Amino acid sequence: MSLERLKLLTAKTPSFDKRSLGKSEISWEDVAAALAKTHPMASKFTRVVYAGEHGLAPQLHKEILLMVLYDSRCQDWTVKIRTLRELIWICLMESITGRDIPVRDQRGDKMKMLGISRIAWYRNWSGKYAFINSILYDWERHVARTVGREVKN
Repeated sequence: MSLERLKLLTAKTPSFDKRSLGKSEISWEDVAAALAKTHPMASKFTRVVYAGEHGLAPQLHKEILLMVLYDSRCQDWTVKIRTLRELIWICLMESITGRDIPVRDQRGDKMKMLGISRIAWYRNWSGKYAFINSILYDWERHVARTVGREVKN
């Protein structure tokens, strides 16, 4: 069933042609083959989020951490690595579940998970959170374009 979730990457309306009987003509094999033509980290992210291959999440987390640490745009960040690791986990879990964790909530929130104050969140961490999410969004967009283009052919 998890492989069928790969088909969610492409929006295709069912055909009402009598030959297709209203079923989508895209198989998960088509999507998987197209996914192989994307950037490896984007492919891994998509497999974790859409195909439910959660066993790859720790490896993906480590690769994102290294990517952020070596990114030239992040060289001026003064952060605790532990907190950055937790922030990356939060971003990944939000992508996997499709739900945002509230910034501030009595039942549990990003600030409590990171062990930071409200001021620290808004001054230091919200921009880093947005940066990490932009990476994930760019991967998802790249995969959607590539898969859409490959499946059309």
